[in-house]
Amino acid sequence: MKTQKKNYENIIHQMTEDHDKFVQRSEASRQKMEVEIAKLAKENSKLIDPDRMCLIKHVAPHGKVDYYHLNGKILLVKKLVLDGQKFIADGIEVTFDDSEFQIHVNHELAVKHTFFLTIPKRIKYCNIVKLSLEDLTLTFNEYKDIIESCNIECLSLQRLTVEQYSNVIDVADLLKEVPNIEYFEYTFNKRESIPCHKLAELHPFPRLQRLHVNEIHENFDIKTFAEFIKKNPTVSYELSLRCCPKFFGKVKSVEKDAVPASYKVKIVKLK
Repeated sequence: MKTQKKNYENIIHQMTEDHDKFVQRSEASRQKMEVEIAKLAKENSKLIDPDRMCLIKHVAPHGKVDYYHLNGKILLVKKLVLDGQKFIADGIEVTFDDSEFQIHVNHELAVKHTFFLTIPKRIKYCNIVKLSLEDLTLTFNEYKDIIESCNIECLSLQRLTVEQYSNVIDVADLLKEVPNIEYFEYTFNKRESIPCHKLAELHPFPRLQRLHVNEIHENFDIKTFAEFIKKNPTVSYELSLRCCPKFFGKVKSVEKDAVPASYKVKIVKLK
């Protein structure tokens, strides 16, 4: 009987200790959570604080940025150009070296001669509708990430190299990722071919208004590309060919039979 009583007492003592430890852990977790909530509330108050928002004209009224007053603020920019190591915000060059601030681009982003991985995390561009990528290399996942995070209406890709597992992604696959595009411009690299068959197999683009393709080489099959045109008959097309006079004459001759005269198609030879 005494042994059984002793066992019960031990069990009760152990349960009491476990309960006390649980209460202590719960209290520590509660305090930690309260600290996190207070921190998030502070950050949120900063984000919604209208005094934290500013335009380039507020911090650079005479063309030179006042980084002292820009520190800690969010710079709202209509158009941001990233050209190598230069950052041009609404026509004014800015640098991240002298101040802690963020840039929120709300309309247009142009990236030239740089890598996406080098774009500072302080630049936010999820609301842009116009995107221009020129003379740069990126992965297909990077391309899809920026396309999916934005509502792109106008897309310009100039001499772009997009890779996936050491394979180069062609213009048909890039265009496929923007089914609601309104304006699309593409300039081929020197040894890049236009995939007419893949373009002809794409679904129609209901919002596409204009398509401009530059530096098309002599592998261009206008008869096959005409199938893409017929799927998107209301689009205004401009196709610029880099070819010899003989090949250009052949293309123009086939165009007469392959493309209805009522379609808005302009084919020109680059000098």
